[in-house]
Amino acid sequence: MGAVYEAEQRPLGRRVAVKVLQEPPNSGDSDAFQRRFFLEAATLAKLDHPNTVTLFDYGQTKDHIFYLVMEYVDGPALSKVLKQSQGVLEPHRVLTLMAQVSDALENAHRAGVVHRDLKPGNLLVTQDSSGKELVKVVDFGLVKLTEGDQAITVTGMIMGSPHCMAPEQVQGDTVDHRADVYAIGVLLYRCLAGQYPFHGSTTTATMIAHIQQDIPSLAKAAPNLELPEGLELVVRRCLAKKPSERFQDMGELGRVLRACIEVPTDQFTTVSTLVEPAPSEMAPPRRGPWAAIAGIAAVLAIAGVAYGLTRPDPSTDPVIPAAVAMATVSLVSAPSGASVSVDGERMGTTPLLIDLPPGSAQFELSLEGYDALTIRKELIAGQPTKLELSLAKSAVPTPEPDKPVLAVKPKIKPVTQVKVPVKTDPIPPKQDPVPKADPEPATADPTPAAEDKAPAGYKSNPFD
Repeated sequence: MGAVYEAEQRPLGRRVAVKVLQEPPNSGDSDAFQRRFFLEAATLAKLDHPNTVTLFDYGQTKDHIFYLVMEYVDGPALSKVLKQSQGVLEPHRVLTLMAQVSDALENAHRAGVVHRDLKPGNLLVTQDSSGKELVKVVDFGLVKLTEGDQAITVTGMIMGSPHCMAPEQVQGDTVDHRADVYAIGVLLYRCLAGQYPFHGSTTTATMIAHIQQDIPSLAKAAPNLELPEGLELVVRRCLAKKPSERFQDMGELGRVLRACIEVPTDQFTTVSTLVEPAPSEMAPPRRGPWAAIAGIAAVLAIAGVAYGLTRPDPSTDPVIPAAVAMATVSLVSAPSGASVSVDGERMGTTPLLIDLPPGSAQFELSLEGYDALTIRKELIAGQPTKLELSLAKSAVPTPEPDKPVLAVKPKIKPVTQVKVPVKTDPIPPKQDPVPKADPEPATADPTPAAEDKAPAGYKSNPFD
């Protein structure tokens, strides 16, 4: 439906890239296509950042050909860079590139723009005036303005690239800037490990994998990979299924990535020693991995500041005291998956690694079918705290009052209603037996197996 040409803008003599689009013959709605084009153009025109391609002009010809005149970027796409480097990049290079991407998206998010289609093909790698690598984020054609009511995407349409789509995109739910955080997690994994974290035999299988599969560890894909201690946890946090459990803005993510950049190479750790347990595992994780994760937790502090041990002299860095002032808590439960609240504020589900201010804190754990557990713990600044808790099964399962009851059709024909005259005869007339109700409906799992049914909200696509 289009192409990109190298051109010269006269009379300025400026080298530009002209993106030419033509309405696809099966679009079905010329007005909608035109609106989408001008929405994309107006969106690009709002963005002004060194890591975002600049839009100079746009319009429509008499022949109904739409065009965008953009800054010419002399450099390959990241997809080509990966192909030339056998699929993987050196960690420091990956971190530098992704930190720049996070800067570009932080600027876009402040303008109310969500990219929604971050992938290696939409990142161009060039050089700045000093010869350093520079990333340019391109193709905001699938953006959604988060302010106002200008979204015109057809209801139920899924837009994006299957390997990089956040779970909420696949399900057709509301998408915000945290979908871009998820995509950067995918890109980090892809560039470091040489493969995507989620991949299926078909496009549909790949999309569903984002919803159903646990986050894979880097050790499974590249066990000998050496990274700054804590980077794997950064990737896992980006790839959290729930948007509320990811980094909440690009500024926070960018600061953490730059903290990892500053870790000396001789302090890198082999990822096979930093395997975090999957949420479905019941047993508490081994002491070794959690000790390593707790040691680097300050890199992931809510303030996004650097971890003090990454520099030989923390006293010279003004942001270190803020990190040291936090207390790192690693919390696991048996069984895992319990909801955790601290002083009434929900923090996530076990296993969980969080940074909290020092002092007394009340931890509340709840899990359906188990008694709620509440403990109070005194937290000390700069000192890791590990909590291993066991939940006791509830004596009587309490069904959720708002949960709809699944209506199950009986396997025999329903009984035909028969009028019976009142008699004193103790033997009632014969009729078909009535099936008895399940004596314990609350213990039955009404949810079909994941492999038998697509996840709730999943929209079909032409690749089925």
